Amino acid sequence: MENNVVSALFDALQDHPACHSVLRLNFRGVQRSTGSGSWRGWAERADIKAANDFLMNQFPSSCNIPPPQHTIIIGYSFGSVVACGVSSEIESCAGTVAISIPLGWLSWCLFSSHYKHIVDNKLPKLLVIGSKDNFSTTRAFNNFVDSLQGENKSSVVAG
Repeated sequence: MENNVVSALFDALQDHPACHSVLRLNFRGVQRSTGSGSWRGWAERADIKAANDFLMNQFPSSCNIPPPQHTIIIGYSFGSVVACGVSSEIESCAGTVAISIPLGWLSWCLFSSHYKHIVDNKLPKLLVIGSKDNFSTTRAFNNFVDSLQGENKSSVVAG
């Protein structure tokens, strides 16, 4: 799925000198991806683990380059819930970024089991949200950030 936020982030990271490799993925069932989405994020956790394994092991071998030392897992909207929830289970992950994490009542109904994984995750986290986000209020966002363990930073961007 082409998304302006994801595309801008991908382009910026791809051009950053500190980045070894950048991988962008669609979850199962999105556009030409095979399979179907789970709506609750549990199958998508496996997608993130598989993508990380590809980036750490298969890609470097196929290109005859050394593997990256660490990964930072970034998710946007639904992907931020899944990414932040699963990142502590990935040995190479040094931190995670959540952009526009959905925290509204419907999101809590669908993803409440993931939020506990995010709260308990001790990896460094950066959480970013727009002040006019469609799925979270800034109050809910700030309350959620205050509940997190580990080293965390957050930002509410105007708009």
